[in-house]
Amino acid sequence: MVEQVAQESGNVHLRDLFPMLCGLDLQGTERNIRDQVRPAIEKFFAARISERKLHNHLEGGNRVNTDFLDTLLSLKDEDALSDICLMASLQDLMSAGADTETVSVEWALSELIAHPHQLLRAQEEVDSVVGLDRLVQESDLPYLPYMHATIKETMRLHPPVPLLVLHYSPVASHLGGYKIPAGSNIMVNSWAIGRDPKLWNNPEEFNPDRFLGIDIQLVGGKQFQFLPFSTGRRQCPGYPLAAIQVPLTLACLIHAFNWGPPAGQKPEDINMDETMGLVCYRAVPLEAAVSYRLKQVF
Repeated sequence: MVEQVAQESGNVHLRDLFPMLCGLDLQGTERNIRDQVRPAIEKFFAARISERKLHNHLEGGNRVNTDFLDTLLSLKDEDALSDICLMASLQDLMSAGADTETVSVEWALSELIAHPHQLLRAQEEVDSVVGLDRLVQESDLPYLPYMHATIKETMRLHPPVPLLVLHYSPVASHLGGYKIPAGSNIMVNSWAIGRDPKLWNNPEEFNPDRFLGIDIQLVGGKQFQFLPFSTGRRQCPGYPLAAIQVPLTLACLIHAFNWGPPAGQKPEDINMDETMGLVCYRAVPLEAAVSYRLKQVF
C-alpha cells in the first residue's frame, strides 16, 4: 500500500506540464488514492490501534512503552492524540521512514551481489571488527568505514527519493543563470546530480572507494553534488534514524549471510532497472541465493 501511494504520487501528471489544469484530476490519481489506497491504509492502522488499546486496557495501564505506537498512546490530557492523528503519524513513519530505508538496503544488497569483490571486502571489514561469534551492534558502526562508503555510493546511484521533496520559492530569485519567478515549485533532481559526469568520475560505476578519505556527509555538508537527504533547514527529518538503521541493517545482513545471484545467473545478470515514482524502487524485486555464514545460530 505504501509503495502504491509513492508510485501514484510520483507519476508524471499533465497538470505538472500545464499549470492551468492544476485543479483537475484528469488521470484519476487523487481519486485512486482517495477511494482505494487510503481506505485500505486507514483500515490497517485502525485495526492495529484498536488492538493495542485493548491490550493496554487488559493490562491495566501497566504496559511498558516498547515501540512508537505505545509512546503515542501514552500521551495524556492535552497531549493525547486522536485516532486520526495516530493513523497519520504511523503512515508518515511507514512511508517516509521505514519504506525509504528498506529501499536503500535493497539497492545496496543488489549492488553488492552484482559486485562480488566489493561484497567480500565489506564482509571482511565487518568480520575484522565483529568476528563470527556474535551479531553486529550499533556500537560497531563507527569502525566500519567501507560499510558507510557503500551506503553513500548506493544513495548516489539510487537516491531513495530521486526528486527531492517539493520546495516552494516565495520570492523571485536568480540561480545558475536562471530566473525563478516568485511562487515557483522547485524540484531538485538528486538522481541526475549523482550521475553527472561533470561532478563524478565514471558516474555509472559502483565504486564505494570514491567516498573513502574524503569528507562528504550524508546530510548537512557543503558538497551539493551529493544530496540524498537534501540539506539546510528543509533536510529530511528522518536522517538521524536512517543514518543508523540503514548501515546497521546492511551490516547485519552481509555479516550473517553469504549472498549471490540465483542459481544459473551471474553477478552481472542482476537486474538494476528502476521505477519512476516518488521513491526509487527496483523495477523487479531482488532475488538472491543466501546461506548462513556465522559459527552459531543466534
